[in-house]
Amino acid sequence: MNEALEFYDKYLDDAYFYDNGLSLIDIPSKPANNIENSMLQDMYKLQVTPEDIQVEIEFILGQLMMKNNTTMIFSRAGQGKSMFVLALCLQLLKNKVMEEVIYLDMDNPLVSLKMRNIDSIINREPKLHYFNPAANKNCTPSNMMEMLLQMAKGDPKVFKNKLIVFDSIRNFALGKDSSKDRDIGPLMQKIQEIREANATVIFLHHASRESDGKAFKGSSSFEDAIDSSLVLSSKKIDGKLVVTVSNDKNRNAPG
Repeated sequence: MNEALEFYDKYLDDAYFYDNGLSLIDIPSKPANNIENSMLQDMYKLQVTPEDIQVEIEFILGQLMMKNNTTMIFSRAGQGKSMFVLALCLQLLKNKVMEEVIYLDMDNPLVSLKMRNIDSIINREPKLHYFNPAANKNCTPSNMMEMLLQMAKGDPKVFKNKLIVFDSIRNFALGKDSSKDRDIGPLMQKIQEIREANATVIFLHHASRESDGKAFKGSSSFEDAIDSSLVLSSKKIDGKLVVTVSNDKNRNAPG
């Protein structure tokens, strides 16, 4: 330490500071350790404590999905992603795993909602809050995202025991290049901010055509920022739609 201070003093001469429009009167001849240590102590106050980590660990779909995590569900078009997630939402509400569901359907026209009996479902289930821009022009992806972020910044626990569904994530990336990290990274940062307000988040996405349904479309940022992703496939058996989901990524659960 003494050698460092001697080195500091050696180069602390009048010529350098006057050449740069400074005065030695205003600059201490020794490092301001008291200031630096104070800043360090302030930083240490922000560190994680054991009490911060006393959170509930709860699975909501076998061992594939957890509460307060973000999950991407992707498949080829027409495989039944929306129907599967809607059925999961109703099951979670019925079993009181979730207190409320915020379902942001930015993808489907009203005729699709009618064919899926969404009107009957929301009549029977008041805790399912369903949003669609075809029904209300103010329910645009940008408006809904902004409202969620404002609530998340105002209260770090505002979405506790709430499931938020983004159907689909591509609607929240309109005007962006979904293949570029620089465009998708900021969107995924917003999703993480919502999750950190205690939300459980699911977003639906599409598989790339080249992958035969086994890889998602676009930037790797979609997957980098999430906790788990599931590949969905389906087929008709005896007139019923049978859905299969399997792990693509799972940060926390055994799968």
